[in-house]
Order: sequence, then structure tokens, then C-alpha cells
Amino acid sequence: MIEEAHVPLTENNVVIAYALSKMTNVYEMSDFDKYNQMNPTEFYEYLGRLATLLYAEAMPLAKKLERLLNYLLPLVKMEFIPPNLDVDIPSESDYDDDWVDDIV
Repeated sequence: MIEEAHVPLTENNVVIAYALSKMTNVYEMSDFDKYNQMNPTEFYEYLGRLATLLYAEAMPLAKKLERLLNYLLPLVKMEFIPPNLDVDIPSESDYDDDWVDDIV
């Protein structure tokens, strides 16, 4: 089910989210082209900021991002597939042998 954005996706929202997600450019003159490029970290932050601007109601950021992706991905003929949170992925943890647990 695709949920529509409550606030219209405006150029102003896009520009604000983009500007706030960009990292500081130390060498502004020599790296001027970086102002028009995003690295993956900046892009992820952009999506989070845009979701926050579009959905002002109180809900977790993950839900806002899900709603934003449900809105954006169909525009490029893609579908958001939510992660299956019921499946526990086995992993080794560095915290199993944590010395802090021995202190308590």
C-alpha cells in the first residue's frame, strides 16, 4: 500500500533538505564541483531530512523514511520492500566477552 505525502513535495523542501545534508567543502574554489555532487552518506542524510520535512507528525524516522520511499520509488517504477524484522540474523558479537559484564 502506497501512502501519499501529507505535505506536497515542493522544490523548496528539496532544496532545503539538499543544502542541509551537504558536508562542509574545505577547498571551496578548487572543489567547486562537489557542491553539485552527493556522496552516499550525504544522500542518506538528504532522504532523512526530506522525510522529516514532509512528515511533521510524531513518528519514528524509520516510518517517515518508509513513507517517503513508498512515495518516491514508484516514480521510477520501483517498489519499496520493507525489511522482515521478525527474522533474527545470527551474528557474532564482540560484546559476548565484554569485561564490563565481569565488573558488575
